[in-house]
Amino acid sequence: MTRNTAVEYLGWIGTHTALCRAEVARYAHTHWYDQGTGVVGLSDLVRRDYRGLPKDPDRLWLDQMGGVMKLARVVKVVSEPPAVLEVLWRMIEPNLRAPHRYKLVLSGLGVPREFLKELHGALQEKSGLIRAENAHGQPMNTGRLFRENILRRGGEYTICLRAGEIIVAETVAVQNLRNYRLRDHQKPWRDSYMGMLPPKLAQIILNIADPRPGETVFDPFCGSGTICGEAGIVGVPTVGEDLAPGHIAGAQENWRYLTEKFRLEGGLAQWAVADATKTHWRDRQGVLCTEGWLGQNFREVPTQDAIGRSRQQVGRVWRQLLGQMRGSGIRTVVACIPRWAHDKSRAPLSAEVRRWARENGYEPVRGLGGEETYVYSRPEAHTAREIIWLAKKI
Repeated sequence: MTRNTAVEYLGWIGTHTALCRAEVARYAHTHWYDQGTGVVGLSDLVRRDYRGLPKDPDRLWLDQMGGVMKLARVVKVVSEPPAVLEVLWRMIEPNLRAPHRYKLVLSGLGVPREFLKELHGALQEKSGLIRAENAHGQPMNTGRLFRENILRRGGEYTICLRAGEIIVAETVAVQNLRNYRLRDHQKPWRDSYMGMLPPKLAQIILNIADPRPGETVFDPFCGSGTICGEAGIVGVPTVGEDLAPGHIAGAQENWRYLTEKFRLEGGLAQWAVADATKTHWRDRQGVLCTEGWLGQNFREVPTQDAIGRSRQQVGRVWRQLLGQMRGSGIRTVVACIPRWAHDKSRAPLSAEVRRWARENGYEPVRGLGGEETYVYSRPEAHTAREIIWLAKKI
């Protein structure tokens, strides 16, 4: 594939930057990354549309990404500040319709806030229909952009100063917060004791695994069925299994709910009560994406003995599972391994899992910054998720 040498889009990634960048790298070419703002310069976006959805291509790309909050298309690159006003006016003027007010948001990356205020003022002088939503140049978060429907009632434009050039970009899509609520807290069944995998993280795991056309996504620890649900929303066949019959029943209930809300093809998912360590993996083709079993759910700070017991139990499961997968048709594994905040062991459990993977025909894949794993955690949690990425040795 020939890479475009010019930046075509700006993307705003989430707080777990290394993990989000690993996801983005599977579906776009990254030209640069600004650590201070979490913005990446992108081109060659890969849009996966197995369902033939009637969506704008940019909207489709953002909807498939779990770690990108906002996408802006580069309109023009100029060398002098006065040219920015002309570019913005050419974009805004055709959309002015009396008596409706045009909601305008101007955001800056590396440009003085005073410059944004001047642009707001100059544009309002050109038309009284323009309403400055952030007249003082303060950033507007994606939540407010979505709630106030800014992209339908106006527009957001980002002025980015980089390498002596000024990039003018128009926001074309923001994360659909309503859809995430439907796929998370509003699902009918959840395990209140163990909690649920966030849909955004499930998307990231799926995207890093990058299932190919015709492949199946297997989740042998499916729990409430989040990964299987996200695979279904994309249009990828999926198999959800769990040792607990109650979890399978709950996952099926959630699948029926998602099928109704998102018009999924019901036959995409298969469910079974099964022990992952005894499954015949050699007959299976595709990718394995799973949160995995995280061990005991600690409500208070655990003792080292308690962590040790949980570590031993979880480790035994992964060692047996990887042994069963030796010689299988599973080409990629992306999974969460527990990482305990108060564990005093010399090495995390993920290090042992990577060693067992090598012994059974899989090689750990490093991230863009050389990361061997990605830690997804919350400040108050005693157990974090450590994501490992394994590829079958050729």
